[in-house]
Amino acid sequence: MAKVCFHFEPNIVDVYSGRLEDLDAWRYAMRIPGDITEVIVVDSSNVLLGEFDGNFEWTITDTIPTLDGNVTFMVTPNERDDSITLWDFDHNTDWYVFGPTYGWHGKYQGVTIPQSNPLISLHPVHMISTVMFHRYHVLGG
Repeated sequence: MAKVCFHFEPNIVDVYSGRLEDLDAWRYAMRIPGDITEVIVVDSSNVLLGEFDGNFEWTITDTIPTLDGNVTFMVTPNERDDSITLWDFDHNTDWYVFGPTYGWHGKYQGVTIPQSNPLISLHPVHMISTVMFHRYHVLGG
């Protein structure tokens, strides 16, 4: 079992966020491994989010709350040299935290998805599908 915390930002900040239809990618990706139980949406979009379908306990907030257990921050490839790649990650975590579009600015060591050009990184909404498929694979799905 694991939990997901992600940022939902204004569309002017992240072109894949800030609209109700942008939540669909998050909702569907979190179903992939079959064991996500809780979702926290850090919302700065000013969009009325409504119901969050799925078998998740979910919360909408404006800041990341204190998260219990083992927390894994998903980071962009160019943020820190000491981050581990997703391909080497065992998914022994309680929380996956997907940051704002412009990253964490080196604040956290975390897990990254390697790319051919580390200066161009995936948007968080695109990262989650890869991470959830990898979780499903690694944990024997």
